Amino acid sequence: MQLSDVTALPGLASVRLIHGTEQLDRQVRWVYTTDLLDFRKYLAGGEIVLTSTTWRRRPEDSDYFVRALADGGAVALMAGTAMLGVMPPDLVRACALHRMPLFQVPDELSFGDIAEEVIGRLHEERGSALEQMVGRHRRLLSSFTRGDPLEAGTDLLRTELGFDSWTMSLTGRVLSGRCPYSAEVRAVAARHAVDAVRLPVYRQTPEGPVTLLAATPGGAPQAPTRLLACAADLRDWSQAERETVEEVAAFLGAWLARTDEGERQRREQLARLAALLDRDDTDPATVAAALTSAGLDPERPHQILRAQAGGEATGEWARQILTELIAEQAPDAVTAAVGTGAVAVIPRHPQAPAALDTSSLRHRLECLGPLLDGNSIGVGAGGIGAGAHALRRAWDQAEHALLVARQHPGGPSLVDIDEVDTFGMLLAATPDSLRSVFCDRVLGPVEEYDARGRTDLLDTLAAYLAASGSWHTVAAERHLHVNTLRYRIRRVEELTGRDLSQWRDRFDFQLALDLRRNRIGDRS
Repeated sequence: MQLSDVTALPGLASVRLIHGTEQLDRQVRWVYTTDLLDFRKYLAGGEIVLTSTTWRRRPEDSDYFVRALADGGAVALMAGTAMLGVMPPDLVRACALHRMPLFQVPDELSFGDIAEEVIGRLHEERGSALEQMVGRHRRLLSSFTRGDPLEAGTDLLRTELGFDSWTMSLTGRVLSGRCPYSAEVRAVAARHAVDAVRLPVYRQTPEGPVTLLAATPGGAPQAPTRLLACAADLRDWSQAERETVEEVAAFLGAWLARTDEGERQRREQLARLAALLDRDDTDPATVAAALTSAGLDPERPHQILRAQAGGEATGEWARQILTELIAEQAPDAVTAAVGTGAVAVIPRHPQAPAALDTSSLRHRLECLGPLLDGNSIGVGAGGIGAGAHALRRAWDQAEHALLVARQHPGGPSLVDIDEVDTFGMLLAATPDSLRSVFCDRVLGPVEEYDARGRTDLLDTLAAYLAASGSWHTVAAERHLHVNTLRYRIRRVEELTGRDLSQWRDRFDFQLALDLRRNRIGDRS
């Protein structure tokens, strides 16, 4: 109920507005009658204050009284003139100064009649609002029993308020509902919500307005992991519309929390399975039982992905990133935190088991960059295996791929086991200090020679190994005479004491060159 509705009430037509036309959109909560000069402690905000002005002993009292009105959150003053005969000019000036709407009550109209009219209308509106709220609750609760509460919640907003809404993850991935905006806009909006001090928050995007609320049960204070997004501007909502949206967000949050509890139990079982796969002596029957406990079919093929967080990030953080990474390709995957890392077990089709698309995963990981908030993460993708032995092999493959991924200089990295060769596995499994010593011992004399004489023996050596020792190929590529090339390679052998005709020495050179490239990449 607004102030503009008050004078439209049947019994209040004689009440005259003296000042405050611009404030007639204020919401009325209650009516309070007083003749005290300082009464602000009795106000809760939203009241129309009725007074006979008997508190006025001198003109200065008007400013004090109206200031108390404003400080207490009153929305208007209705003053009778039976005691003074006229409306005091100082009271009119004080109301104008403090932007307080002022109504004059005629002598024949009692304050009791005013209170009865206004409070009666407020009760009618609150009864109607309560009825609407109960109706919304019934529809939402009914949707819970039908098993589609997420869609029911967003459908209710579209039906009652006329705008599209959807639930989404903190990366902008749509979980339910109808979203008219692109993935890029959703991702930016979600990031805006993550950075916001509090929700709800409004953002104007190139494709239209979006309001974001936390999908948490009962307005829970914890940081949200899912959002309710509305294609509308919250600044245009009435109080009733805002309450409707907040109720839907709380209901959706309650449902998501309920489903999270079931997923939490599966994650605990998967963490137990991970501990079993990490051992060499685990009985296959025990692995099969652990798969079943995690809600996975032990006879079905599965792919394993492993992730490792860097810095101070936790395993739960790594699990959330891994879940977002594979959600579009593998919505039925189970993920779990394991130490400071995470694991995902992904069911594959029994007849034609295909691994996840690595290039799409890598692109998705890059898109998740803003959500990483400066933390690093490495992801290793193993192969596909059916049965306990094959699953153990997939676990080891994912570990080897993860070791290589974690050597990637800067930023998030994903490596598939098919991309890991013998050198890659050796480089990943070797401590940094040992790699540095080996590289310096094998290539150090050549690097020092190049630095003193400004030669490029090291580059010539790399080209020679890349061409599998073909003199003519390297000579043509580097525009050298073959004899010049032979001299340079012989000089490398003299400096290092190694023989490039021997396989073992060629292997050492190639491994040292790979180590050097990685070390330069890390520094850059």
